[in-house]
Amino acid sequence: MRTIIRFVLGVAFSLAAAGQVSALPFTWQTIRLGFRVAGITTKSGSFWICGAGGAIASSSDGEHWQIRHQHEAAGPLLLGIGFTSPSFGYAYGVSGAVLTTDDGGDTWIAHPVESGTILHASFSAPYFGIVRTRDKLLVFHGSPTPREVPNQDRVLTRFPYAYGVAALSAERLGALVKEGEYSEGSFLSTTDGGVTWTIYDPPSSGIRSFLSVDGHYWAVGHEVVKGLGVPLAMSSEDGTNWSRTTKNIHACHWEVCTSCNTSGCIASSTLLVDPFHGPTTYASVPEEGLTWNWAQVAGSVCTLNYGLRCVAAATPKDVEAQPAVPSPRTEGLPRLGAPAITVMGLVCIECTVDRSLTEPRQSTNLIHADLVVGMDGSIKSAQIKGAPKVLKQTVQEQVEDWLFEPPRRDGKPIEVSITKEFGIAVPR
Repeated sequence: MRTIIRFVLGVAFSLAAAGQVSALPFTWQTIRLGFRVAGITTKSGSFWICGAGGAIASSSDGEHWQIRHQHEAAGPLLLGIGFTSPSFGYAYGVSGAVLTTDDGGDTWIAHPVESGTILHASFSAPYFGIVRTRDKLLVFHGSPTPREVPNQDRVLTRFPYAYGVAALSAERLGALVKEGEYSEGSFLSTTDGGVTWTIYDPPSSGIRSFLSVDGHYWAVGHEVVKGLGVPLAMSSEDGTNWSRTTKNIHACHWEVCTSCNTSGCIASSTLLVDPFHGPTTYASVPEEGLTWNWAQVAGSVCTLNYGLRCVAAATPKDVEAQPAVPSPRTEGLPRLGAPAITVMGLVCIECTVDRSLTEPRQSTNLIHADLVVGMDGSIKSAQIKGAPKVLKQTVQEQVEDWLFEPPRRDGKPIEVSITKEFGIAVPR
């Protein structure tokens, strides 16, 4: 029997009883929690999400959710969440916001750091970890004040695209760095808490994902063997010595497996592969829903696609079949030092529309969006003008999902009204 818990301020969901099987159908369902979701992960068989106003929630099936840290209008904007162990987890975001838990997510404590907006992070304990901001790679080693990863031998000048960071412990930290957005990638790592760093360039390899899983670094992509590109997944304890997996990753051969997280990798727009935990497992999801920002637990998959969407996963009929639809585009971080996108003085976290609406066509409509941005950085209201009738609802939903760094005046959070114009392609 389900117990329904309703929260004030529009936060209303239920906590599934232990062991309850998801009742989600095999079609993508939009989940409305009353706050803008920006980050997602899994831990011990449950989804964990975070977002605007410092909100954090969890679910064992993607259908029934429990609020773990309440949304507050002036709370911190959290952009990501992760767990290093079953008990220790962290969430991070704008203005050096860091929350950590030592009890598996039951309680969260603020540990703000001196970093500015954190785009990606990994912590092994409070004030121990590695973070990526817009401008720098930073290491925390027991203090809220970080050390900057040194640009020794101009490594970060040559490799200004820092895509993934991972903390295995207080001493073992690493990052995936690239020369360009689509370059092969090298591993920058330390085994002494950031005092010295080593760069390792895997030969004849292209790395798409770098992360930590169960106390090991993992890298996933492809390598060239006898002139042919083959799938690659390998693990390491120090970032320099790597072992190729013996698990079956052949399903990655049609397209390179991408967008990996602690619950697996995307093999195509409808196929997920988990080579990290025991024998390789596979899951199938419907088309036109999966994005690079996703996670899965047994029987369910959730993704951030202009809102939080979840679906019941199925067993694939043929994991070797050539995909009919390509994998969703992976969203990488900008190069170190790239200027932020701003709209009337507000820094944009996410303020784009689906690429299918901006591809060149025979005609283009100029969209005029009048927006009210709330104290938590999410869109409180959007008035859309100029969109053709057939696309207006789509444009409206996507604009309402935009996200900005929370507006402030004299150091205090405020609501602001802004206007943005952009073009969309009109189908004929």
